[in-house]
Amino acid sequence: MSKDLDWLLNRRTLEARQRCEKLLLGIEGCREIAGKAIATPAQPEHLQRALYEISDVLGRALTS
Repeated sequence: MSKDLDWLLNRRTLEARQRCEKLLLGIEGCREIAGKAIATPAQPEHLQRALYEISDVLGRALTS
């Protein structure tokens, strides 16, 4: 029984770690997008497109 519990805990820990890594990668991607958008703040269309891209990246990171 102890082996079964260890196996289950390891599996769930691995799954949680993978989800966290995906989210962190998504956040890093968002940071890059925001950095590029801030470089040209006088152009609202760049900011709007950046927000759309950030939303898309985070959505994919949370659902995959």
